[in-house]
Amino acid sequence: TGSYSRNLNHLWSTGAAVVLWDGPWVEWYYPALATGKTHLAVNRSTAEAAVDRVEADGTEFQRLVKEAKRVDQEHVCASCIANYWRRALEAIRARAGYADVLDDPRTLLKLFERADKCAEVVLAQATYLAGESDGGVKGSFTNVEAGPNVCEELRRMIKGS
Repeated sequence: TGSYSRNLNHLWSTGAAVVLWDGPWVEWYYPALATGKTHLAVNRSTAEAAVDRVEADGTEFQRLVKEAKRVDQEHVCASCIANYWRRALEAIRARAGYADVLDDPRTLLKLFERADKCAEVVLAQATYLAGESDGGVKGSFTNVEAGPNVCEELRRMIKGS
């Protein structure tokens, strides 16, 4: 059924008022949350009263539902998560200087050839569905197939440049 985190990512989009257990753990998008606005934060002694209050107050319930949907649309939708990881990996890449190797096909080809990994690494080719797109990242795909090995593709790129 998945973890607490996976279930929580699903709950934001379900039309429910989200109730989080108050604790020390955090998800990457928690800085965008506001207790009492996007969700309720409860503990053992406050949970029952907080849920009773929201069930009795339709206005508060509807506001929490609206904000939960916003959290889903802006932070935990499929393309939102993909974009978060893309930005995080791009930041690591920039900080570590990986561009010096990864952006130069000749240097990258030498790296794969020296490691004798040309046959082991293939490019994945994904066929995307029409629809959700955010920042160039598609939300879902229909098929992923193995493409050429990485050295073949790098040689093609070098020849074409």
